[in-house]
Amino acid sequence: MILRGAETFDGSDRANWEQLARGHGSRLPKWQLAVTPRNLERWFRRFGLDVATVLGNWGCHTLRDMSALNPDWPLRAIIGICLEEAPLQARGRAQPPSGEKADHG
Repeated sequence: MILRGAETFDGSDRANWEQLARGHGSRLPKWQLAVTPRNLERWFRRFGLDVATVLGNWGCHTLRDMSALNPDWPLRAIIGICLEEAPLQARGRAQPPSGEKADHG
């Protein structure tokens, strides 16, 4: 996952994350919630995210591994990024950007 070892968090995608959360009929976690295995599991369940798939996408074996990647980032940001990945998880493969046709050849 590209966030491994990221030193700063800028939150530039927060509007997109909020829209994705609304699309799931929920809100994102509060900014002050820490990234812990328990919080990750709770919020993955809330949004219907498959833990094994998310862990695989992030190159982790456990929720503890995932929570250790960027411990200073808010849970809200991690969940937002996971929601960005969710459509790809549901389809099982990457989709081309809108307006482009998939190469089925």
